[in-house]
Amino acid sequence: MESQNITSVSHFFYRLVFFAFFQMIFWNGYSQPLFRKLPEFPSFRLISSVGAPFSSTEILKKGKPSVIIYFSPTCHHCQKQTEDLTANMKSFKDVQFLFVTSYPFEDSKSFLNEYAIEKFTNIKFGYDSTFSMGSFFELKTLPGIFIYDKAGMYKNHFETNVKPEKLYTAIFGLNE
Repeated sequence: MESQNITSVSHFFYRLVFFAFFQMIFWNGYSQPLFRKLPEFPSFRLISSVGAPFSSTEILKKGKPSVIIYFSPTCHHCQKQTEDLTANMKSFKDVQFLFVTSYPFEDSKSFLNEYAIEKFTNIKFGYDSTFSMGSFFELKTLPGIFIYDKAGMYKNHFETNVKPEKLYTAIFGLNE
């Protein structure tokens, strides 16, 4: 009888260990990123190109789709994405863009000037000095492109360059 109790306890122990191991592997590998769990357009404190603090939600208008592009001014993929986007800005006139970086503003200034970002009324710039927005989106590569619909709800994202046509479809596609 005693050996039967020991056997059932050991079986229980092995099942418990297996279950814990399975849960650890399953949940760590498949948990959703924060931006999917909290699908509303995120509010973060950023700093404008003139040094004034603002909230990411203050500058965006409801009723228009919004795109956050997290970039690095020294990233060649980010430069190409910006070049392609600004060359096709007529197609995106009804989209609000928020370009965000955690790189020092001195490094970003030449990027903003080179691509004439501030001449477009639908593009805003924000400096994320604490990388809080980057952490929220769990950035792994740049550029990180996050699309929100007219209601300010998460719609889609890209973790690399995306052609303007594909971005347009992702913003204005049939799922809206």
